[in-house]
Amino acid sequence: MLFFKFSKFVFVLYITLFSLTYSLSSAEIDKELDKCSHLSYEQQAVSNEPYFNVKQKTDPKIVKSLKGGDILVHLPNSGFPKGSKYALFITDIKGNKDYLLSIIADDFGDLRISHKNHMKLEDYNIVLQHYMLGQETHFHLISDNGIYLKTTIVQKPIIAKGHDGAILEVLLESPEVFKIIGKGFSQGEKLQGTSISCDEKLAFKICANSEGTFEAGLAPSVIGFSAGLASVELIRENGETLLVKFFWGTAAVESAKR
Repeated sequence: MLFFKFSKFVFVLYITLFSLTYSLSSAEIDKELDKCSHLSYEQQAVSNEPYFNVKQKTDPKIVKSLKGGDILVHLPNSGFPKGSKYALFITDIKGNKDYLLSIIADDFGDLRISHKNHMKLEDYNIVLQHYMLGQETHFHLISDNGIYLKTTIVQKPIIAKGHDGAILEVLLESPEVFKIIGKGFSQGEKLQGTSISCDEKLAFKICANSEGTFEAGLAPSVIGFSAGLASVELIRENGETLLVKFFWGTAAVESAKR
């Protein structure tokens, strides 16, 4: 995986002790959230298996009680061996797995919670809150005999879509490190890229592989700043431009409260 970083970033550990830091105010963050329509709170789900995935619930009677930025999800499922047992975990941003529930498959292959009167897992509501823009949530289903399934949702995705369905996405690895993902591009497509953070500009080139995908890392931090709004722009071979904007540093952390 390629990794891009701004030139001054390498000096942060040595120089920030002698420089003033600047962070975005709540008003500035709200302004950018309103201005950048692509920083929507709509969800997207990527599932490894068609019979275990995560979806957002939109029932207004339930959703109206949620705070801004929070979403309600559930885990639709079917087709599991009768009587098979599983443990459900959720992974945080540091990769730590937290245990959620014990699960068992009923006579019809649907997953049910071992306690709670054997409620169907798909009827169990899970509220995702305090997640940053671009931050992934992973649900893991692990059986006693080693079967492992994972499904992922991005609560607040950072996405730009091309006219042909190509997707440019930025995923948050930490408030200072991000991953640039490309999907649905032409085989071997060459792209001209520009990333801007706090008026510093970084130009780069990237090429889609034989499957039309690519992946690269980006560290947008700039010396003297504890937060900022960064952007990634790609110019395609057909002339189309894809642009995404995202917060980093303390501004990324603040976005979890929106």
